Amino acid sequence: MEGYLKSLQTEPTSKQSTVIQLTIEDAVPEKGEAILNRLIDEYNTAAVADKNKTASNTLKFLDERLGLVSGELQNVEKNVEQYKTAQGITDLSAQAQSFLQTVQQNDANLNQVNLQLGAIQDVEKYISSRSNERVGAPSTLGLSDPVLLGLITKVSELELQREQLARTTADQSPIVQSLEGQIRNMKANIRENVEATKTMLTTSKNQMLATNRKMEGVIRTIPQKERSLIDISRQQAIKNDLYTFLLQKREETALSFASTIADSRTVDAARSSNSPVKPVGKMIFALFALVGLVIPVGAMTAKDAMNNRVMRRTDVEEVTTVPILGEVVKSKEADRLIMAPQNRSVISEQIRTIRTNLQFLKSATDSQVLLFTSSISGEGKSFVSLNLGASLALVDRPTVILEMDLRKPKLREALGMSNSTGISNYLIGEATLEEALHPIPGYENYFIMPSGPVPPNPSELLSSPRLEQMFQELRDRFTYVLVDSPPIGLVTDAQLIAPFADSTLYMVRHDVTPKHYLKMIDTLYKEQRFQKLNIILNGVGEGEAYYYSYSYGYYGEDEKKKLI
Repeated sequence: MEGYLKSLQTEPTSKQSTVIQLTIEDAVPEKGEAILNRLIDEYNTAAVADKNKTASNTLKFLDERLGLVSGELQNVEKNVEQYKTAQGITDLSAQAQSFLQTVQQNDANLNQVNLQLGAIQDVEKYISSRSNERVGAPSTLGLSDPVLLGLITKVSELELQREQLARTTADQSPIVQSLEGQIRNMKANIRENVEATKTMLTTSKNQMLATNRKMEGVIRTIPQKERSLIDISRQQAIKNDLYTFLLQKREETALSFASTIADSRTVDAARSSNSPVKPVGKMIFALFALVGLVIPVGAMTAKDAMNNRVMRRTDVEEVTTVPILGEVVKSKEADRLIMAPQNRSVISEQIRTIRTNLQFLKSATDSQVLLFTSSISGEGKSFVSLNLGASLALVDRPTVILEMDLRKPKLREALGMSNSTGISNYLIGEATLEEALHPIPGYENYFIMPSGPVPPNPSELLSSPRLEQMFQELRDRFTYVLVDSPPIGLVTDAQLIAPFADSTLYMVRHDVTPKHYLKMIDTLYKEQRFQKLNIILNGVGEGEAYYYSYSYGYYGEDEKKKLI
């Protein structure tokens, strides 16, 4: 039994769904289906029995409460009837509202009378003033007697005339005296009218005050009666609501008892799958495929993250704004002269591309001095400079390459030449330019000026005034002067030569140049320590096969075989 309970699983079909899916795993599909179907039947039977038992007990309780509440409700209703009969109340709220409206109307009339009395007092003050005292027309707000209003208007006009005459006529003038008499007569008439109006308004005010006192006495008795009636009516409402609620619940329970069914419904009968559920073959294969993919990708990502060397072109472009003049793929013939007229290899074509791009670095002079340098040793500046010089010589450009890495020369070893007279001999004055120049076998118009014996003080030797003389003589004789200088990240020799160069080609080799040197290149470019600084990417890609498939698809199959 415990084994079936452990293998039984229940879960909703979705978060908002009320449908539950039952699953049981068993080696015999028919037995699993029978267990699930029987489990649902027993669940529904037990649910119906529980509902009927609850409904029966609820009906019994409701009947008892209805009998008790019915008797209490009858007593409360009788108390309400007796109280209304004893107090003579029909609708207490309506009576109170009627009294309040009467008082409000009486108060409004009383305010109007008070306003009129105030205006009468202002008129009395006006008619009591002397003839030569101009106090202005009195306020008649609230007064509606047309006779009184007409008299006041007439008096104001007469006083205005008298005031205007007084400015140009003496007080004893007959005209002024006539106006004074008219004003006194008018004021006497106004006084009589005011006295009558005042008496009438005072009488109305007293009557309204008496009415207010009477109404207020009646209204003060209403709250006590209303409070007593509300207490009794409140008990009646409570009992009535309770009785109605119990009746409603009794009917609902009776309907529920008569129509009790199980709340759950079987959507689909139990059924078994056609194929085994364990072990899941697709999952096993997917897991092994995922592991086989994640581990190599993770290893490559970790290797790339730990590698601090330049691996791709974007590494250079993201750090520095120095232009990239060209690219050279990996070569197994490093530091060797491979340029020949019939050589159509990928590296040869790339060097020819760099040769073509040199026109963008062309200076105003007829000759051009190109300085080759790098960050560290082994980045291929000797190989690129040697073969670029050969490429220039092949197009009839008189070219010379200077082996100015006086500390660690490599060019003469690549050409198989002995350590003969060279740059160090020229700089100390022991040899002339003709003695230091040596032709490169197999090429016309291509010469090398080797380093000569290794000096003990290369930096001091490069600071000699004869260095400028040497470059001037080389410019007069050659179209291109290529300078293979030491790495700039190790010594300062390249910076001593830089003032004599028209352009600088900085070598960056994939998987060799450290990334932190790229910031130094960008600084040199922004500070303009080297003229027309450009970058050449060396050792790009996986070799010539990579560029055959992506960059040189225009070759025919026969041409590819020749190149291979």
